[in-house]
Amino acid sequence: MNKKKYGKAVALGLILSVCAMHPDMTAEGAYEAVDGIDLSSFMIQDGYEKCSPSFTALKDYEKYDDSFYYARYKQDSNSYDLISYYDFHYNCVTLILSDSVNFDAAYEAYFTDLDFDVICDDGMIRIYDTADEGDNPISPVTVERKVNEAKALCKKIYGDGILEYAVYSTAKVYYDRCSVENAICCTFEGTADALSEIAGKYSDNHTIRASETEENAYTIEFHDIQTLNRLDEICNSFNSEDDIPSVYRGSDSDLIVRFAAIGEMDLLAAVQKEAACDVDGSGTVDISDAVLILQHYAESAASGAAAASETNMDVNGDGSITIDDATEVLGIYAQNAAGVTGS
Repeated sequence: MNKKKYGKAVALGLILSVCAMHPDMTAEGAYEAVDGIDLSSFMIQDGYEKCSPSFTALKDYEKYDDSFYYARYKQDSNSYDLISYYDFHYNCVTLILSDSVNFDAAYEAYFTDLDFDVICDDGMIRIYDTADEGDNPISPVTVERKVNEAKALCKKIYGDGILEYAVYSTAKVYYDRCSVENAICCTFEGTADALSEIAGKYSDNHTIRASETEENAYTIEFHDIQTLNRLDEICNSFNSEDDIPSVYRGSDSDLIVRFAAIGEMDLLAAVQKEAACDVDGSGTVDISDAVLILQHYAESAASGAAAASETNMDVNGDGSITIDDATEVLGIYAQNAAGVTGS
């Protein structure tokens, strides 16, 4: 496992270097939250429980070329929304500990025996696995189900009273998103009408625009082509079959780097919930905790008085001790017995 300590200067340097590669991207944009994108529709990993998706799936997108590109046609602007994914991380745990805790001391106390590839500190402690060389980034054979290991780690830290935030995600990924014109550009020695005749072999509805600054330069906008794959096929045909040089797709715009998390669950909430369900303080949620609640409830029912919330048996926090509290405990017990962490 790699241990990394990132300072603010390093983090700032990374942001500036990415911005330099993408002139249209701002540092603020580098951390823009994902909106309407979810990888769960194609990211299938054996051994993971399916979590409730936070975002809508890529159902309106088509797979574009042989890499991790997805495109969607937008009727209103006659353009394409193009997304490319990269830098896949798996079994991602993000933690925030109390300000008084030193990272190096925390590393020695909690993280040395973890079976994860990387742990780093960049203001938050991040733990994750990476795909090995030769793995398929969509579903690497090396991925193991680590959610329970992450939960056990959080229980230990929470028990020591220094855990302030803990979130687990099955996968995280960065992606570029840009807008692509539904058009191709080319250099053509003939007239606009002659070019339109050639374009007519591929499209019944197109517009020819001559460049105002470059001689013999034209843009062909298509109004009846609605897939980016087909647009690329036309580009290739112009070059290979129609012998028109310098053919390229319409310009990209609004390039920005974003970030998506898949299968995210609140580990701190799960640990807190489990701690509340450990009624007898044994360190484990089991049937005996439910039995204590049911006994208390039965005694209150027999005496004709409502079960009060004077004890720690009101595990669901509704102000009374009822069968619902016992059900909550048994749910946690069943999850633990099955090796499942609730989201």
